Amino acid sequence: MSVKKELENIIKSGKSAFHKGVHYTELEEIPSESELSKGDAKQEEEARKSIKAELRRLSDELAMLDDEKAASEAHASKASAKSTESKSSDKEAAPKAEESK
Repeated sequence: MSVKKELENIIKSGKSAFHKGVHYTELEEIPSESELSKGDAKQEEEARKSIKAELRRLSDELAMLDDEKAASEAHASKASAKSTESKSSDKEAAPKAEESK
């Protein structure tokens, strides 16, 4: 588990946490994983892995939203095309009705 997650869990349990001589009492006070891991090669590598995993997760979420947006736009475009087609056929039918009078 990352140092950041450990500190977060301590604070969420209602306690305060210390790391490298700094006292944390609020979640918002906790620095980023990269800041917390500076100077410790093992922690830096864990932070890299964690950040890369988060980037992949966020990238997947963004792709999902983009897919949903594209599908929604395609649906709206089809609906608009049907509406325009329907209006066009109504306009063509109107003069024919007048001609038959």
